[in-house]
Amino acid sequence: MDAERSQQLRDIIQLSRDMLASAADNDWVRVAELEVQRRRLVLACFDQPTGDADAVEVAAVIREVLRLNQEIGALGERCKEALGDQLRTHGIGRTARQAYQDCAR
Repeated sequence: MDAERSQQLRDIIQLSRDMLASAADNDWVRVAELEVQRRRLVLACFDQPTGDADAVEVAAVIREVLRLNQEIGALGERCKEALGDQLRTHGIGRTARQAYQDCAR
């Protein structure tokens, strides 16, 4: 494998790790920004076919990126559920406040 492609693969993994760290910090804007960078790098890295000699290393990188993506997705699901809970709680509070105001009139 040439040095440029090896570096691109390392950078793809690092961007994926940075995305996971940002997701853990609930910085979803940063996750999206990093995803754009990663997508561009993936396209550049794979603009030429991968040779048989490089298949094992490329497959390992793909597996690692998929694993990191699963972790990011799990964090996203938990964040979504927490936001849903907050919205429901807010909605209940708003409904209760409106009912109280209606009774006070």
